[in-house]
Amino acid sequence: MTTVRIRKGFTLIELLVVIAIIAILIGLLLPAVQKIREAANRMKCTNNLKQIGLAFQNIHTTENRFPPGSLDNGTMWSAWLAPYLEQDALYKALVLTPENGHTDDDVTGTSGANADWASPPPGFANARIDAPGSGGGASGPDTERCVAACETLVPMFRCPSAALPEHVNSPSYEAWIVIKRVPASYAVCGSGVKTQFYNASDVTSLDGSFQHTGSASYNGNRLKIPQITDGLSNTIFVGEENYTLKSSYASTELDVQGNARRKAVWQFGSDSIDCQMGFNEAFGSTGVAMNLPPVAGFTGAALEAYIVSYGSRHTGGANFLMGDGSARFIRQTITPSVYSALGTRAGGETIGDY
Repeated sequence: MTTVRIRKGFTLIELLVVIAIIAILIGLLLPAVQKIREAANRMKCTNNLKQIGLAFQNIHTTENRFPPGSLDNGTMWSAWLAPYLEQDALYKALVLTPENGHTDDDVTGTSGANADWASPPPGFANARIDAPGSGGGASGPDTERCVAACETLVPMFRCPSAALPEHVNSPSYEAWIVIKRVPASYAVCGSGVKTQFYNASDVTSLDGSFQHTGSASYNGNRLKIPQITDGLSNTIFVGEENYTLKSSYASTELDVQGNARRKAVWQFGSDSIDCQMGFNEAFGSTGVAMNLPPVAGFTGAALEAYIVSYGSRHTGGANFLMGDGSARFIRQTITPSVYSALGTRAGGETIGDY
């Protein structure tokens, strides 16, 4: 009697076919997963901007004015938003009053009111948000609390699609240090026409929705709704910025990263702005195209334009917060004149669909 052997398992060819089919299915699935992830990130980014917009409206309701984009002691717009974004304890640790003799609308700074947003080298190794005592500049406790705030990650100020490290060793223009500074994704709109925010002359009489304040020489103040005559729904308040940073830098790189020009946006405060430099750390402009690519070198108009440009890692454009609190995705193919008009608060332009 002939014995019939029953074959078990796959032949090599059958196994390779199965592997090939699985690889094809994974290849088809991965783009779909990536699209779903990006859609979720874009939705989260939109929600961040809506929450920021609600905070701005609450501030205006409470104070009958919006905060400044920056104050000349280095304080930035996001510091005033903290209590409206469930960061009340952090807000209470900050010193937001202007420097001695300088004025933030109806508030004049008194002696000792100043606190810095960085400290002399080597910086605070472990800055405490609850550092006891009072006293301003350099390495005083007021400064330590402000630095600790700059090192506190607040997810509301970061797009989940942004390729940013959680913390960066960041020197300022006078080479003072924040060891674990948190980069952010969003900048307020300072202008619809400016192509750089390098020094104090670039932030005098800004035409956007936010001003630099603290000294009469800037002709800047906190704006109110009636001053935004183009209409809140036609005026950009905040936009995304796209850039890359390393989580740490060698000592030989710190001069380039700290004292030369770079693209970066930060939370709460800036010692560079306190030095009347690097206003791009708070402000962006629609006077340059969206999603400009980085340029080689560290000088020139092309670099300055890149530094103040809005953009994102979302495909085809970026999210923006309008003055009425709505968040909109604006495509980078928008007509330049319309994009510029959205950045001004009182240009009187006619804006159609975009």
